[in-house]
Amino acid sequence: SPAPSAKAKTEAEPKTGTTDAAAQADRAAALREIGAADLPESCSGALDPGTVYHCASAPQDGAAYTLTVTEDQDLLAYGLVSGFGTIASLTGPDGQSVTCSSYGSYQHRCPGVAAGTYTLTVSDQWGGVTPEFSVSYQLPLSTADCTAVTEADTALGSPRGFTGTLAAGSVGDCYTLPSAAGDTVQFQASVYSEYISVYDADGTVVCTQDRSCALTGTAPYRALVWADSGNELDYTFTAARLSDPQGCAAVQVQPYGSVPAAGTSPCRTLHIPADGSYLVGASGADGVISGALYAADGTEVPCDTGYDYMAQGCPLSAGDYIWETDAGGIPAAGFAVALHRVGQTDGCTAGRDDTYASGQALAAVSAPGQEFCWTLPTATGSGLYLANAGSGHSLTLAVYDAGGTRQCETAYSFSVCKLTGTAPFRLILAAQGTADFRVTVQRTGSTAGCTAWPRTAYGDHPAGAHVALTATAQTACLALPAGDHSTGEVFDFTDTGNQLNASFRVYDAKGDAVCTSSGSSLTPCALAAGVSYAAVLVGTGTVDTYDVARHDVSGGASCAAPASTAMGGASTGYTLSSALDERCLRVTAAAGDKMWFAVRTPGAARNTGAELLVFDGTGRVLCWQHGASCRATGSASYLVLVAADYGGAPIAAHVDTWRVGTAAGWAPQCTAHALTPDTFTPRSGILTEDAPAYCAVMPVTSGLRFNVYGVDSETSYPATPWFDMFSADTSRWAGTAIDYSYQCTGQNIGTFAYQCLSLGDATQAVLILSPGSTAAPLEFSMQGVCQSGCANRPPNPVLSSLDTSTGPSGTLNQLVVHGTHLTFDTQVELTRNGAVVGTSPGRVVAMNSSATSLTVLLNTNGVDPGTYDVSVVSYGSPGSWDGGTLHGAYTVTAASTPARSTFVPLSPTRFLDTRNGTGAPKARVGAGGVVKLKVAGAHGVPATGVSAVVMNVTAVNPTANGFVTVYPDGAAVPQASNVNFRAGQTIPNLVTVPVAANGTVDLRNAYGAVDLVADVTGYYTSSGSGSSLQAMSPTRFLDTRNGTGAPKARVGAGGVVKLKVAGAHGVPATGVSAVVMNVTAVNPTANGFVTVYPDGAAVPQASNLNFTAGETIPNLVIVPVAANGTVDLRNAFGTVDLVADVTGYYTASGAAFSASGPVRLLDTRSGLGARAGTVGPGGVVSIPVAGVAGVPSQAGGLTAVVLNVTVTAPSTSGYLTVHAHGRPLPGASNLNFTQGETISNLVVVPVVDGRITFANHFGTVHVVADLSGYFTSPTA
Repeated sequence: SPAPSAKAKTEAEPKTGTTDAAAQADRAAALREIGAADLPESCSGALDPGTVYHCASAPQDGAAYTLTVTEDQDLLAYGLVSGFGTIASLTGPDGQSVTCSSYGSYQHRCPGVAAGTYTLTVSDQWGGVTPEFSVSYQLPLSTADCTAVTEADTALGSPRGFTGTLAAGSVGDCYTLPSAAGDTVQFQASVYSEYISVYDADGTVVCTQDRSCALTGTAPYRALVWADSGNELDYTFTAARLSDPQGCAAVQVQPYGSVPAAGTSPCRTLHIPADGSYLVGASGADGVISGALYAADGTEVPCDTGYDYMAQGCPLSAGDYIWETDAGGIPAAGFAVALHRVGQTDGCTAGRDDTYASGQALAAVSAPGQEFCWTLPTATGSGLYLANAGSGHSLTLAVYDAGGTRQCETAYSFSVCKLTGTAPFRLILAAQGTADFRVTVQRTGSTAGCTAWPRTAYGDHPAGAHVALTATAQTACLALPAGDHSTGEVFDFTDTGNQLNASFRVYDAKGDAVCTSSGSSLTPCALAAGVSYAAVLVGTGTVDTYDVARHDVSGGASCAAPASTAMGGASTGYTLSSALDERCLRVTAAAGDKMWFAVRTPGAARNTGAELLVFDGTGRVLCWQHGASCRATGSASYLVLVAADYGGAPIAAHVDTWRVGTAAGWAPQCTAHALTPDTFTPRSGILTEDAPAYCAVMPVTSGLRFNVYGVDSETSYPATPWFDMFSADTSRWAGTAIDYSYQCTGQNIGTFAYQCLSLGDATQAVLILSPGSTAAPLEFSMQGVCQSGCANRPPNPVLSSLDTSTGPSGTLNQLVVHGTHLTFDTQVELTRNGAVVGTSPGRVVAMNSSATSLTVLLNTNGVDPGTYDVSVVSYGSPGSWDGGTLHGAYTVTAASTPARSTFVPLSPTRFLDTRNGTGAPKARVGAGGVVKLKVAGAHGVPATGVSAVVMNVTAVNPTANGFVTVYPDGAAVPQASNVNFRAGQTIPNLVTVPVAANGTVDLRNAYGAVDLVADVTGYYTSSGSGSSLQAMSPTRFLDTRNGTGAPKARVGAGGVVKLKVAGAHGVPATGVSAVVMNVTAVNPTANGFVTVYPDGAAVPQASNLNFTAGETIPNLVIVPVAANGTVDLRNAFGTVDLVADVTGYYTASGAAFSASGPVRLLDTRSGLGARAGTVGPGGVVSIPVAGVAGVPSQAGGLTAVVLNVTVTAPSTSGYLTVHAHGRPLPGASNLNFTQGETISNLVVVPVVDGRITFANHFGTVHVVADLSGYFTSPTA
């Protein structure tokens, strides 16, 4: 028999014994339907053929039934629908077991049985209780209950569909067939779960459904329709005779352009007048009708007559053939069959091959089956661009030569056809439905009608050309004349939505593609000098206008040199401002140099950024960056192209061009850091755009495996720096892919953890840490831990002590853990009774160089107050080795809930002066002495409801170097400082301090004797009567040195600078009650002080900033703003320049203050909060504040923090700027210092990504920061 058609299926395979969940569910569903049906209940006795019986509860030894067969050599078919584990056996009249075969899931057939009574036994195969089941049987060869199918019912042109319903559990419905042996019949089922088995007179299966079948065996034939599901099934059964077909309309060969007759009959008789190759296709108004071709005897003729029927002609001998649809449904309007002989000219019309110039040709398909033929003027050896667009239907185009040899066939919207046969050539057009099609036919080598395309200069310049892709024209041709292109070009395009809705194809005169787009609008293309080309922009169906640009990437392209080619040298920065903004760099090198090229776009929005391609001196593309870098070697000149992946916003791109090695070896920047697998000790640094890499070398051997663990300051998940390893073998250098013989791969997304593996030959590998997707400056600390192939595998971490033993619940508490063999991968958690508590491991912040001290943020979220063990956790369990756990080492206290308060500003008012007895006895404060200052209920501060007070504290003429700490009365003395001083110095600092319940704060002097002065400038209250903070990045409002905010002039003794703050630099013009600003006195001529107060008010008897002659010193000021939006700055003595940087303002709406601490968050001397070590010139150190030490997360509304920042041991005079991490460095200062000085200043700094940054400008300095409070948004 012929092979099944594409949709044919044979009998279902037996599923007996299958126990998968889906099969069990199917059986259960079938049994539920059977149980719900109105079926006779029987677990024993005689069965009637065709009746389904239900047995809910069989006897212990099973159910037994009798089945009667009346004729010899009959076929017995029975169905048993049951749960798993049920078995059936059939015993004949002679007591012998009858052999039966299974088909489908529940069906069994037993051919050749003799007349008599049979016993069918149903039981549980394991001897238990027999599950519920149904049973039925049928005698398909002898039963008189079969439905008769007549000859007329099998007419191919109008076969009868027999409808029926199979009852749940039925073995099937029987049909008698009029067919004779040798007839070819097609048996069709209407639904997928319907099956048909055709039996001859001996009970042999000779046919199944959905296939043309030549009947073998002996007539008469019977068909059994059955369902494999066991469920009730509505079906339609059809038997159509293919041999001696009846009722099929005749189809003759038609002229092109004619409309063949349509009809609803499923078949046609095709008259083939002579031997030859013919094109046969059927279609309705809405699409192609699939089918098959048969000879007069019903034998299927191999011939593609489906969607691509013009792909090949059908070789046919003269005579009649039958075409029949295999479609499930015929359109109500019918369908037509087109019949043409390959090479016929009847109906062909003259066509053109210059439609870019002359306009698209129209193929108007007005009725199903209408096809067209155009005779083309194109010569042999040329080619054609073929493009078409229609209204929802596909148009097939095929080109044949004069002898009928097919040149090409396509149903795509754009193709190129090479003509190698004999002219004239004919284009055949056949549609899948009725529609108007606009067809482009353009001879290759001709640019007539193509758009001129000038080259675009590098940078954000206008596109070279503009083209439109319309609904009817989804291609556009662009001309590249022989003398107007280089040997290397890059093509690019953009549409109005910056979407990849088109692609470039570039062809020579013969129609050969020289380059095409692939997954990008960028198309690098190597072109031959002096040769004309055409670039075709091909759309995907989207209507849009396109800007197209091309850039020279040959050796003659004019490009700037990069900022540096040294290993780890400065990047070259660009701001890409449009989709076609492209830049180039020319890099010169020696042939043996190993070059690293990369573009980085940190912070770019999703699906935006930049692409980087590298070309050699001839314009040949060497690599296209995918991953961290694009590496090249072997050329003396490289062109680096950077192109925007634009999304509507400017893109900051940083391009790295590093000479990692030469023919003589790795770069000195790498060999300066010689590591071994056993000596990759902790190291820290900063990647900046001036120095964006760390490079080292390491000897590696095959089988070496080591991990690199680290921490970094990036806050944008999942951005992490890249860590790479490369072999010294030059042949392994070039490209962009990972070298799997020398590789480092990330272990977890979003974490600084890499596993490095060497599988190749022993070599001196280079190790490179680069920013990857992170933003510079990036602080990092990292360490290598060898796993295998090294001298010593590291032992388990051992804990010895903690620097603190307590902290509140519900936050991240900084904890310094001391021990040995610590790593950045050491996970420290609270445990109890051998189980981890809390929600996640402590986060490593820093580690000392000897790996004996680890600073972690200990997570107490979800931890109840109490005493806990501190453990190294490995694979979720506390360390059980010696030193793996410190028992009872940490106490979690109850979390505090600071009041959310608003600010009430006051004109500076003196609350304390120990020189004259104001606020405290007249006496200097000795070492360890404490002044208790009553603030609530004094000088206009309310007696109740005050959560914190803001006051300027001044140390006057101390006898020794020291510091003052200010804290709530009665609290433990914090490990923090507020005012640091030198002997003989008079120095202030603004303090925000919580007020004790008794309305008092304490001021404690650490060393020597000192007078203390305190001027209150405002207070925080929970009564709701105050103002809220709007924090802002430090912004310079005043600088008398250059005329910013006031005339350029020094301020003399008694001089007042009136500074407009409301309505300037983003501060609202109205509604501002106070402003926060850092005021700096620069180079005063005499000792003195500055007082800041609302404009128009009386000068307060207070000071905000004290200074000595020649000193540059800042102090934070919170000052009420006058109704005219102005504040006054008054100098008391000498002359001085004044600078003021505003960091926030208070209004009716904004963030509320919560007092906290003081808690030390940063100390670079010990590595608390960040890496240990001084901050160098131009260096930064940043710390996490969100979610730390009781500060809420950003999701919890955090907007700003209040810190007392101290610098100590500066190597030279300079200043520090504190600002929001992840934002550009502002042109402002927070803390000015001189060489060797220890000095503090209060800062209010916005928080935008959970961290804040401390930037040092000159020399080296240690930085200390103590938390005083934080601000949260009103919705927190």
